Amino acid sequence: MQCGQAGKIKNKVLKLMATVIKLEAQQAQGADVAEKLAAETTKLDNNIATDKKNAGNPSTAVPFDADISA
Repeated sequence: MQCGQAGKIKNKVLKLMATVIKLEAQQAQGADVAEKLAAETTKLDNNIATDKKNAGNPSTAVPFDADISA
């Protein structure tokens, strides 16, 4: 995997973690977000697995600008 790609995966993990936390909070408040939460959790799990597989490989910092929208 290229250095830039490893950095992108790290950023995806961070973004997906934030999204999952947001959805869990919405679910705790009674919102019906189970389907979206399941999909985002699957994406997160896949990206974590990819990140772990590339542990120790060099990565390049990638600019990251995240927004969590409702």
